Order: sequence, then C-alpha cells, then structure tokens
Amino acid sequence: MIDHVIDVEPRTILDVATGPAGVALQLADRTTASIVGIDISPDMLGRGKRNVRAAGREDRIALVLGQGEHLPFRDASFDALTFTYLLRYVADPASTIAELARVVRPGGAMASLEFAVPTNRFWRWWWWLYTRAFFRWPAQDSADEPGSTSAGSSDRASVSSIAGFPCQPPRVRGRARASRRSARAR
Repeated sequence: MIDHVIDVEPRTILDVATGPAGVALQLADRTTASIVGIDISPDMLGRGKRNVRAAGREDRIALVLGQGEHLPFRDASFDALTFTYLLRYVADPASTIAELARVVRPGGAMASLEFAVPTNRFWRWWWWLYTRAFFRWPAQDSADEPGSTSAGSSDRASVSSIAGFPCQPPRVRGRARASRRSARAR
C-alpha cells in the first residue's frame, strides 16, 4: 500500500481511518509529504497524537477528527490517499470510495488495506486457521503506550470486524473501479 502511494511522489497525503497513525508515520518515514490523518474516533486520534509526538513528526503529520464518508476537504486537494479497514464500518462503501476519490488530484494515487472472509470454503478454512494462529489476543491493552507494537483489545475488534465483513459483492468492486478511473481522469 505504501509503495503504491510513494510511486506518485506526493507532496500531500490524506490517511483516512488513521487510528493510531501507524500508516501516517510510515508515510512520513518514506516520503517528504505533508500528511493529514483523519479518524472518527477521538480515542484513536489521542493514541495517534501520542505516537506522532513520540516519533517527533508533529511538523509533518496533522491529525483531525472527521468521517471518511464526508471529508472536510476541497476537491482534488491531495496528491495521494490511503485508508485501512474503513469499508467494513461504513453503510455505503461505494459512495465512500467516491468521496475518497473526490479529494485526490488527477493522476494521484489511492491505496487501501482491507481484510475479507473468503467465500470459497477451502480458502475460508485457511483464513480461519490463519486468523487464530497469527492474531494474538493479549491480556492487557498496551496500545496506549507510544512505540507499542501490541494492539491489545484492538486485535479482538479486528478479528471480529474481519469475520463480519464478507467479500465485497461485485457491484461494489465495479463502482470502486469506476471511482478510481474518475480520479485518474480528472
């Protein structure tokens, strides 16, 4: 996801559903861009602000409260946009993708990271095994501490949100492709 975004050499990047600012911090490490992270959760933004401060990146990363479905930015105001685990939490993924594309300049990049439960029984079984083997559920939540690699109770939420987020229906995938094309065409 990060590699896709840095290929366009962005000067401005919007990270939607930034949470504790992990992606924003990686983008700051690998680009010279100014980065805005937006999230709907004040608690997650608080964690993000602590992480940004601990990394000494306040000069390049700004975090704001807001919704991915209704971005408070002008059309074509960012060179690139990233989002992680957003679509499972919105009522209309297709219109959310269109809203995300709206703020990306022509020729800009959009990249995302999402998990879905495979519909094929064979692959679903492997998915089930993988999520149980690799998503550790720590007893206490240490995500509040800057630099912590443990997501604590966030892992429990991630596994349950993944399980509740089946593969996207074809009509959403088609609309997502159309939104990406329109972002490139502007």
